[in-house]
Amino acid sequence: MHSSYFAILDVDGNAQKELLMAAKVSEWLVAKKFWQSFNEQFDTDFAHFEDTTLPVGKIECLVLALECQIKELKQFDNVPGAFRYGWTAEKVELLCDIEPATFSKEIRALVLLLETAKIQNREVYCQI
Repeated sequence: MHSSYFAILDVDGNAQKELLMAAKVSEWLVAKKFWQSFNEQFDTDFAHFEDTTLPVGKIECLVLALECQIKELKQFDNVPGAFRYGWTAEKVELLCDIEPATFSKEIRALVLLLETAKIQNREVYCQI
């Protein structure tokens, strides 16, 4: 599993405020094709194991999309679930439990970082 890293960039391109998203949540967003869908809707270039910079003009779009994920997770509070995030060399599924409250908390932290970046009129470096 792979964590995602996000940072508000200062005027010199240095990380001003950072967030490391838990690997489970990061992999869940990739597995459910959240980033792929966001790319298609908003002409961005988020890719697993790659980095990109989110321009200020698209921050609100990402905030709204992430808030939809939080709402979706709330529907599944107290409902056990899992997602497949890969395969072993022997073709056995690698599964991870979905923890709605924990996932929502992690996504909310990213939303807060993005909102701060928008207020400061700063781009956000993203490594998915």
